[in-house]
Amino acid sequence: MKQVIWCILILTFSAVACKKLIPESQQIDNHIEENNLTLIETESGLFYEIYEEGTGEHPTDSSIVTVKYTGSFLDGTVFEGPVTSSIDLAFTIRGWQEGVPLLKRGGSAFYLIPSDLAYGSVGRSPNIAPNTPLIFELELIDF
Repeated sequence: MKQVIWCILILTFSAVACKKLIPESQQIDNHIEENNLTLIETESGLFYEIYEEGTGEHPTDSSIVTVKYTGSFLDGTVFEGPVTSSIDLAFTIRGWQEGVPLLKRGGSAFYLIPSDLAYGSVGRSPNIAPNTPLIFELELIDF
């Protein structure tokens, strides 16, 4: 019986370890393919789909914006939201600094942000582990 339990534990830990060993770029590619997403990739590696462009001017990467958003992991687990908040883009993650200015007032989009454009190798305690790609569905309310 002990041998069976040890085998189950070893197999469980091996499966978890193997999943962690999949390179982030492959995790992202797998997510896009498995979810049949049609995303645009920028030169920096940000993936996005604009649902609605909005009207008027675009904010800059240092604008103070009011947004409604939901943040989740590739597995669909929501770590934040839906939240409506005013945010200074100059002091947020690079993925937002690049992605939010693609919209105009009233616009909305889907962003898949690699970890190097999010919280990188540091993460954001307690919810976001290091080297974690993030998904945001975001509406630009005002700026």
